[in-house]
Parts: sequence; structure tokens; C-alpha cells
Amino acid sequence: MTRKAGQDHGFTAIEVVVAISIFAIAAIAVLTVLLSGLRVVRLGRERTAATSLARERLEEMRRLPFYVSYDSLGRKADLLDYYFPDLGPGYDSVTHSYRTVAFVTTGAFANKLEIVTRFVNQSLETIPPPSNYQWNSATDSPPSRLIAVDVTVLNVSQKAIFAMKSVLGESGVAQLQAQGSASGTVIRIDTAFSDRSTLLVEAGKSTSSLHVGNVSAARSDVQAASAKITKEDGAVTEIVGATAGLSAPPDATVSSQTSIGAALVHPNQDLGSLVAATLGPSLLENMFARVTSSLPTAGGTVKLRHNGPDSEDGGVNGLTATNQVGSDDRVFDSTKPYVVAAKVNGQTRPAELVTSCTHSSTGVTCNATGKMAEVRLIPVSLLLPQSSDGYLIAISLTNISAAATAGDLAPASASTSFTGTVKYWRLDPADGWSQVTVAITNGGANALPDPATIPLGQSPINPSKTLLLSDYIASWSALAAGVTTVSPTNLPSSSADAVIDGIIRIATTPTNLTPLLENSGFLIRLGSLNVQAVDNR
Repeated sequence: MTRKAGQDHGFTAIEVVVAISIFAIAAIAVLTVLLSGLRVVRLGRERTAATSLARERLEEMRRLPFYVSYDSLGRKADLLDYYFPDLGPGYDSVTHSYRTVAFVTTGAFANKLEIVTRFVNQSLETIPPPSNYQWNSATDSPPSRLIAVDVTVLNVSQKAIFAMKSVLGESGVAQLQAQGSASGTVIRIDTAFSDRSTLLVEAGKSTSSLHVGNVSAARSDVQAASAKITKEDGAVTEIVGATAGLSAPPDATVSSQTSIGAALVHPNQDLGSLVAATLGPSLLENMFARVTSSLPTAGGTVKLRHNGPDSEDGGVNGLTATNQVGSDDRVFDSTKPYVVAAKVNGQTRPAELVTSCTHSSTGVTCNATGKMAEVRLIPVSLLLPQSSDGYLIAISLTNISAAATAGDLAPASASTSFTGTVKYWRLDPADGWSQVTVAITNGGANALPDPATIPLGQSPINPSKTLLLSDYIASWSALAAGVTTVSPTNLPSSSADAVIDGIIRIATTPTNLTPLLENSGFLIRLGSLNVQAVDNR
């Protein structure tokens, strides 16, 4: 029907039906979204409540004593009495587990809580309880000091909405039963450059460790050597020697692994393609990590080789470190590296570190042994006597050896030993040049003299000045004390620690006294070992 202009008779029935239909469709869509959102919110709250419920129940279980004999109290008193009391209706003879059910209301949510427990060993293998196991009798002794716990929270529809697992032991959560570690670094060198970058050189790094708790594990990590330059902006340039890491289970071994030598060139070309460090060929031997019958063992040997003729003028040294040399009245031989770890007396391995940890039924024993053939410091172009290979040096450190052992056997024990020799040149006005040797041992060390009391002769640039060793060595110390051992005997828990915090530590005077190189001295630490053994059984 056609409407006349100016007349308004309302909407037709068809228009009203169409409008209502459109509104209904839109309303249904909006309502669906709202209901879906409410459902998501409810599920989230339900899961949060279930998570809290499961964790609270586990916390309650942790706070209970693991086992108290029935004969001592005559009532329920421990975790097993409530959650693994007997072989009755809750016991599953197939899985050797016990199921406990509880109904809990949290706010608007009603939940069913299922706790399933089973006795396990340190490898989490199920251990069946004895056939006469009963909480309220003399046969309530558990077959294991660990139980695995599965907590599941179900809603009113019997749908699992949260589950978590744990292992509980004598002190609630399965505590550490035993651990051991043996680690060390034979040599560490730190210095800095004029662009505020830093150099870190390390050789002979090895760590062997084991852990016995709810599971047993062993690990062996070794790195023969590394040299790393870190720029002010955090950028890193690095070279490394032979490196490997093993962990068990499953058992793993490396019989031999080698790496060729490498040189680390400073990335800042403004320093003139400076070779900041070199590493000789390196070798890893007899690395292993094993777990046998829940008893872990680990060990490894790292060696840094010298590869070349005896003369330092040729061949590849085991390790070198270099810095920027200034032009003051001290004179360095800038063609030589500042620190050299080299072979001596025909030895081909200037650095070596061996670590091992073993765990037996009677205890934990860990060992670390580090050796260094010779380290030569500060090549100087003075009228010093030359060493046998024609190398002008101020100091040499030879035959460095450190060993540390820790064991937790009753009573716990720890021991350390270290030896080394410091050699330096001294000019006596009457007798001329002589070489002084100081032996370093853990039985006591001769005190290293103040470098300011050791003359090195006239400066070739400023003849009126007498150079002293302190112009090259800011400080040095030989370890006569500082080895610590801790061996408590409060069994059944026992532990032992053996620490050697560097047999010899040397801080050199900056190689360049300009303001930008005021921190260009070398910090050198030789023979650092740390060994620990702990047994809480």
C-alpha cells in the first residue's frame, strides 16, 4: 500500500517483525559473548581455587613428621599414618599405591581431592610395602624414606581441573641426601685497555659434581682455556680451547678431545691489530659422568699444551697475554707477551687440572689437582741476565702444584697441599746480578720481599733513575695461610670443605702510565681450587 505524503500511520507488521528479529539476533550474539566471558572467569577462579587447595594440602603434608613409630605414641602422628596407613581399601596392589579422598568446599566451589602416594627409592622407582604393613602395629616401619605424591583436584562433574606432583621425605620435601663438587682454575689473568675494554684469560678450568636427593645425578664440565675481550658496550670477542660438558643419567664419557691453538686479536683496530692473547692446543681426557645403582660419580682432566721448540722466540706457547706498552723510563720488550705459560724441562703440558667426585654407600669424596709448569712475567729490555732460552724476564713462577681433597666419611675430613717456586732477579752493587728463589709450600712460605726493595738497575732512558721491581710489580703474595677446612662430625650429617684461594697472586704496575691506561696492570692468580663434600644421610 502506498502512503500519502504527510500521513504517518506507524510501522507495518512486517517492519516490526524484521526489527524484532534483528534485535533478537544481536542480543543473542552479545549474550553469548557475555556468557562465554563469565564462563572463562568462573573457570579461572575455579582453577585458582583448585591450585590453592592442592598446594595447601601439600604444605600440610610437608609439616607432618614423615614417620613416628606406633609403639612410641600409640596414635596417629605422622604423614604415613594419614596418607599410607595400611594395605586396606585405599591400597592398589597393582601400582602399590594408596589413594586418599577428601571433599573440600572453597568459597563457591565444591571440590574432590584425591591424594595418591607410593613408596619410592632415590631413582623414583616404586617400592612395594611389606605384606604385614599396618600403621597401628609394630609392623608400621616404612620400606623407604621417600614417598611420591600425586594430588588431583576434581570439580563436581568429576573433571580434573588441577594436578601436581611432589616427593616427600624425612623432612617434608625430599631433602638433599648427599652432594659433592670439585672445581678449579689453574691460571686467571685480568687486564684492561685504553678503549676501556677488558681482557680475561683463564686456563685449566674443570668442575666435577654429584647430587643425591630424590634422584641421583652427576656432571663433569671442563674448558681447557679461554680468552675474552669485553668492550665498554658489552660486545664480546672470545676464543676457547677444548670444551665439553657431560651429565648423567644416562652415563656419558669422553675418552679424548682436542682443540687447535688460536689467537685473540683485539677488535679495535685503533690499537694496531694487537694480539691480546694466544692459546696453545688443548686436550680433554677421560671425562665421565655415571650413575650406577643410584651412586653417581664424575671426573675429567683438562690439559693445555705447549706446541713448539723450547725457545720462546718460536713455536706456540701454552698461553700468552699482552697489553699496550707505554714509553716511560721503564722499558718493556714489546715484541714479547707480558704473561707466558710455557713448557719447561721438556714438558709439553704447561697447565693441567684433574677433578673427580665419587659417591659410595659410605660417603662422598671429591678431589681437585692443578699443575702449572712455568709462568714467565714482564719481558724487560734491561741489562738483565738472560734465561737459558734468551728470554729477558723479571719473574718466573715454576712447578706450581695444588691439590685439595674433601670427604664426608665419619669423621669428615679435608686436606690441601700446594707447592711452587718464585724466581726473580736482583742486582747487588757488590756482587752483580743474582737470581733469588723462594719456595712456596703449605707447610709455610718464605715471605716474598717488598718489590720496592729489589733494584733492577739504571733506566736506559733516564740513567739517573734506578728502576725497582716495584716499577713492574705493584704487589704479590704467596699463600701461606688462607686454606680453610670445615669438618663437622655431627653425624649422621657431615660435610667437609677444602679451599685454596690462589697459591700465588700478583698485581702488576700498569704497563702505561697515561690516564687512559691507569688500570692496565695485570691481576694474575695461580692455583685456585674449591672442593666440597656433604652427606646428610
